[in-house]
Amino acid sequence: MPENSTADAFHYRLTVGCIATGYVDCPAAGPPPPTTQALVKLLLRVTATHTR
Repeated sequence: MPENSTADAFHYRLTVGCIATGYVDCPAAGPPPPTTQALVKLLLRVTATHTR
């Protein structure tokens, strides 16, 4: 995952078996992988932790 300049960024990482993907929720880090972002949003929503 790329480094970022945002002091308060969330780092998301999903690992299934030996495959891992992730991103930093910071505009300076570039766009997140669309599928990874969709999975993160789904997990946050179904676990009632999504706040935005």
